[in-house]
Amino acid sequence: MRLFRTFAFALALAALLATPAAAGPATVAYTGHLSDADGPSHGDVTVDVDLYAAAEGDDEALWTDTFDLTVQDGRLTLVLGGDHNPLGGAVED
Repeated sequence: MRLFRTFAFALALAALLATPAAAGPATVAYTGHLSDADGPSHGDVTVDVDLYAAAEGDDEALWTDTFDLTVQDGRLTLVLGGDHNPLGGAVED
């Protein structure tokens, strides 16, 4: 079964700005849990992640990415950013 979930995040940007420029592209680790009325999700899922400057009021995402992963017992772990899709202005502005 293919599940599609969309996550919208508001981040505390100050913590990310403390990362030294020489450390390479900024990354954010995210661990979450997917479930529905039947319990924890299992199997292949597609997760869309959108980062916004604020929890409310922003219509345009600063950063987006799509992840195809396998979820077991509802657990998922993502690493946002890095070389394949740098967070860029999402944490530097």
